[in-house]
Amino acid sequence: MAIFIFWIIFSFLVAQMGASRNIGWWGAFLLSIILSPLLGLLFTAISDKKIEQVRQYKCKHCDYISEVNSVYCGRCMRDNDGYTVEENKSRFANPETIKRIREEKEAARKQQEYDNRSGLEEIGEWMGNQFVKIKVALTKKD
Repeated sequence: MAIFIFWIIFSFLVAQMGASRNIGWWGAFLLSIILSPLLGLLFTAISDKKIEQVRQYKCKHCDYISEVNSVYCGRCMRDNDGYTVEENKSRFANPETIKRIREEKEAARKQQEYDNRSGLEEIGEWMGNQFVKIKVALTKKD
């Protein structure tokens, strides 16, 4: 009876060791129960350790890569819609602000569509100490 109890306890210990390896908890436990705890320990010891996969999340605004999936980016402090914490506070606090922001986004989208259809391209250049944006008509070369 003492051998049976030792067999089960040692099989559990081998299974705990197998949890961090490719053989897994159940594989190590079943090998230990069926064959012997010593053979289970041998198979578990020669089994490779599990490779931990780290999931990475990328901010679509600043391309910052983080291992934590959070609402706001750790670098630019923007959410998926491009709003900062302060902008979100004001957005959700006031219905007029929400309406204004939606209208601004829609106007910007329509302007971008118009520019794309009319062959305009926005370019920027440093002039003096400020960045100046201008729209340039694209010409086709024959």
